[in-house]
Amino acid sequence: MTTPFKTTMKHTMKRQQRKLTTTQYRVSKPATKCRSANDSMQSLTYHTAPFISEIEGGIQHVAMNARQIGWVEAPRRSVNSYILFRTFYMILTVLGNIPQKYKSAILSVLWGRDPFHAKWSILARAYTLMRDTNVRRTVSEYLALVCPYIGILAVNDYLTDLNWTFETNEEGTVCLRQTSPSDIRSFPAHIARTTLTDLDVITFCGSQGYSRGEKKL
Repeated sequence: MTTPFKTTMKHTMKRQQRKLTTTQYRVSKPATKCRSANDSMQSLTYHTAPFISEIEGGIQHVAMNARQIGWVEAPRRSVNSYILFRTFYMILTVLGNIPQKYKSAILSVLWGRDPFHAKWSILARAYTLMRDTNVRRTVSEYLALVCPYIGILAVNDYLTDLNWTFETNEEGTVCLRQTSPSDIRSFPAHIARTTLTDLDVITFCGSQGYSRGEKKL
């Protein structure tokens, strides 16, 4: 036995205003949601499907209209500096036997106390600019080239130079501890600071054949 549909004064006024029966009013909201979902699917199809122009001389011309071009050429999200940091230092040998979920947590802690955020921001901006001009190279290739140039600590030196140690507690959990705050003044000038800009990094990459897919020895 179906439960009777309860009407309210508000419902009755809306139904009468829209000239709907009680049953029509009950299904109007779900129907609206279905139409919205269908429109969204059609929108995605519209933006990704090629536009077939009129046949000229028996040949169909495939092209995109102005709306589709705007969709394709919409600016992509900028590369996050933490993503570059994470990619570069994920290969730390001391993390080799630690599960992936703990690696992420450890790298987040390292990033929180990393004194070189400004350098990573410069590298992220440079990579974003080159990516948006269709330079097709991996992040790892990019970092291997530019990190020594801008003065990023080498992977093998990072933990030691910044006073980080790994310890195992009584429960067998690996813990990360910084024995003392790092003193950036103790680093060589090339490491401690930089006057390079994102454009300097891009120019350097070009001189090394990076933008053309080459590798200069």
